[in-house]
Amino acid sequence: MRFFLISLVLCFYLPAYSDEQNVFLKIDAAVNPTSASVGANVEYTVNVAGDDLNGVKTELPEKRELYLEDASKEVPVYIINSAAKDSSQGLIAIKMNISFFHPGTWTLPEIKIYGADKIRVGYNVPSIDIVAVNEQGEFVELEEPFDMGVNYRRLFLIFVAVAALCLFVFWLWRRLKKPKPEVVLPVNPFDLFTHELNDLGGNRLIYEGKIDEYAFGISIIFRHFLSHRFGFDAAEMTTGEIRGSLSKALRSREHATLLDEVIKQFDLWDLSKFAEFTPDESVMLRSYDDIIKTAKKLARGWNDGAV
Repeated sequence: MRFFLISLVLCFYLPAYSDEQNVFLKIDAAVNPTSASVGANVEYTVNVAGDDLNGVKTELPEKRELYLEDASKEVPVYIINSAAKDSSQGLIAIKMNISFFHPGTWTLPEIKIYGADKIRVGYNVPSIDIVAVNEQGEFVELEEPFDMGVNYRRLFLIFVAVAALCLFVFWLWRRLKKPKPEVVLPVNPFDLFTHELNDLGGNRLIYEGKIDEYAFGISIIFRHFLSHRFGFDAAEMTTGEIRGSLSKALRSREHATLLDEVIKQFDLWDLSKFAEFTPDESVMLRSYDDIIKTAKKLARGWNDGAV
């Protein structure tokens, strides 16, 4: 009996020894921390060292969870969160992260270690004290678990809302920035006629003897007047075409009597431009006064649609 006890002590507290290959194994096991609360993560390490580890075999626990035999299996004693083994020359390092869920003193899961002679080698397995949390049963405020998942639907809706807001701001900015259209007031055709006539020099060209230059200019100016007053393009029309268009545009009897006067003036200007005949200065001065009177009469009622 005494020999058995001594052998048992040597098995657990003395370094392992293999006779077959004369291999000396040193096994160090530790847990950090040695005391923790329920649910806390602890680190359990087992280091197997020796001069020659060829043939030395280690096995991690087959089960990641341990349940009490006489208790509900809904809550395990512990759960192995992760386990890793790193082998190098002269050292086998095993590290596990474990969480305990029952208060009390618990022995860490044993790592199976076999020597080169395939005989299992024992070591001093550490234990840990697990302390209950909130033993008095007081109510505590728990934080909501942080959702690490990505809510793509919510992100899409946020993106659409931001895009719509940006489009609205851009539209509003363009609307406010866009200059208001200028209000163009209608111009009295007679005012336009007199303005262009003044630019031509009035009757100055007649006095200077430049009859053909005056006739060409007054012909263009009066064509502009007719186009602006009656709405047809007289700029490129011949005298005959102007007669036809003007006779259709003139509806009142008063204006109709002016048709012959207008055509008479165009005939005089054409004669001055295209023939060798040059009208007398007095004729052109009288024509100058008559065309102004005719334009003034034709311009009456221009803004109320009357012709």
